[in-house]
Amino acid sequence: MRILKTALPLSLICLAASACAPAIETRISSGGQVPVSAQEKYIFIVPPDNIGQVHTMARNLVADSLHFKDWKEAADGDYAVSVALSALPASLEVHENNAGQGGRLIIEKLPKKMGPFGRCVSMQHRLEVKIFRIADGQEIFSGIASEYHCKADVSETLPYLTNAAMSNFGKSPENRVETRSGRN
Repeated sequence: MRILKTALPLSLICLAASACAPAIETRISSGGQVPVSAQEKYIFIVPPDNIGQVHTMARNLVADSLHFKDWKEAADGDYAVSVALSALPASLEVHENNAGQGGRLIIEKLPKKMGPFGRCVSMQHRLEVKIFRIADGQEIFSGIASEYHCKADVSETLPYLTNAAMSNFGKSPENRVETRSGRN
């Protein structure tokens, strides 16, 4: 009986805290040339020497996604794949450089929100995958996925970001927001 008296209030507190957890919104811009041939070969654009384990993980997840679509990594590839990964403060806003006249918004800042237990310092986790035809430099695919997080590390969100960024490979471009649950 004593355990029940302690466990019930504790379980109610846990339930209330989980109900306050915000849903994670994934902002997605994905797509490109339609159709994309199967069984193509590609190379990765060589990043700087100082890339970390998380960037290598991102590259491997993109390679897995391409392999699933019957694309193979090969030294004599016809396509070049670029993988860019960032974890930036949510208060940062980035514009395209347009000779000092402002420019297209590339990364928008997240409005400050108060959580149920106070303010958190959000980070934007962003993955960008671009694929170019080597023969003429034409971009045939662009996939961008981003999420805002307070606690989750970018390595935790990377599988979700990769699936989202690659979701419209071989399909027409689409912008959308998907909602999922997970550690914020």
